[in-house]
Amino acid sequence: PKSPTFSDIALKSIDDFVMKGGNLMMFLDPCFLQPENRFKEFVVGIELGLEPLLSSYGLRLNKHLVQNFTCVRQELPTGGSLDGLSLEQTRQPELKDLLWPFFGLFDADPGHLTGQLDAPILTRYASTFDIKHRRPGIEYTPLLTTSPYVNYFPEWNTISLAEYARDSFALSSFEGEQGVVGYLLEGEIPSHYDMMTKLNGVYRTSTAKVMLFADGDMVRGGLGEMGLNSTSEEEARYGNRDFLRNCVEYILGEEDMIIQEATLRKDVYMDTERLSRTRSKWLWINFLTPLLSLLCMGGLVYYIRKQRAL
Repeated sequence: PKSPTFSDIALKSIDDFVMKGGNLMMFLDPCFLQPENRFKEFVVGIELGLEPLLSSYGLRLNKHLVQNFTCVRQELPTGGSLDGLSLEQTRQPELKDLLWPFFGLFDADPGHLTGQLDAPILTRYASTFDIKHRRPGIEYTPLLTTSPYVNYFPEWNTISLAEYARDSFALSSFEGEQGVVGYLLEGEIPSHYDMMTKLNGVYRTSTAKVMLFADGDMVRGGLGEMGLNSTSEEEARYGNRDFLRNCVEYILGEEDMIIQEATLRKDVYMDTERLSRTRSKWLWINFLTPLLSLLCMGGLVYYIRKQRAL
């Protein structure tokens, strides 16, 4: 990616949009992976160009990758040995389903309308935000947080699959502090352009909502029917689509729609569970009913013919 991704003109356009009453939602990736070989990837931090804008909002985007204890399984190239030996020495690597902490599963805040979900949210190589200083007039609400057991992989380092070629992780090895992947900012949002250009400290504000997420892959494709996702965990259901819908409806002021849809999803989920429990019963009923009908008809025909023969 080009660095910085956003120019000063783009920042000015974003600032004007918010100052004119617009609500803002952004999904950001401060790092990308540069493959070194089949078994190593180098984490590169990039300048998005949005750092001054985030600083005006009181936030800092951390250039690291979240390693979450609660994660999904992913197909990774290994060499048939899971004891930490050098995978580069294996001649015929194979794919194995292994726990991959960079694909974390996070729970949204159930106390907020956007967190009315019945499935966790899947992230891929997510990062976190920190509050550098709280701007007066802004309410900061964490929408998406890591689990309490987490590590952070810094930029400009190499991810070696040999370190993760195991089927489980010790809980005690995840010693980082819980981080925030997504923030909601509500209230008087300051003008970044005014803060940078006006030396008298007087700048415009606008009553707006700003949602920021430190993972651009949350909005990527790949979700199938009913929110199913193409990870190694078959039939796994994630709440990304419902969460994003809730966020859009909240930022547009349609809170009532979130409550109605959450109730509807719960009813549909309960119906699905009920159907799953009774599936085998109805399979047997559908299988045996035609056979029993044929037997009864055959018995009736046999009885009638026997009576006529007497």
